[in-house]
Amino acid sequence: MKRLFIITILALAFMQVNAQHTAGTHLPRANDEVKRQQVAYVAANEGTENTVWDFTQLECSGREYTACYAEEEAYEGLIVGTEFNTRHYYQASTDSLLLRGYENNLTKVSYDRPELLLHLPLTYGERQETLFHSIYLKELEKIKSEK
Repeated sequence: MKRLFIITILALAFMQVNAQHTAGTHLPRANDEVKRQQVAYVAANEGTENTVWDFTQLECSGREYTACYAEEEAYEGLIVGTEFNTRHYYQASTDSLLLRGYENNLTKVSYDRPELLLHLPLTYGERQETLFHSIYLKELEKIKSEK
């Protein structure tokens, strides 16, 4: 009986800690609409681990706009974010947000190695690195003609 009581208490404690994990809730989802507004740049002081910055008095320098997110029908798990007449293609997982490419009426970029935009959870002093790889269209045509 004592063993069952201890196991129950430990299981409840684990569920309490696990319930606080919120990975994935800050990533874009299909059918989200986010209101955005540009603010004037303010240099923040160098901070340490327990520093709190107050940006509540920032002045807005631009008009408000909306970024809309939708799920790409052709590719499961691909989210399309549209803002300023540009479509950004994102792939979201439980702990990461990857940029797969973007396009507008002048440019289309598709990454063969997606760019890591965000990795959760964020911790103080953490650093993230990612590779960037792309081939310019003219260079791609040159490579194809050489084959």
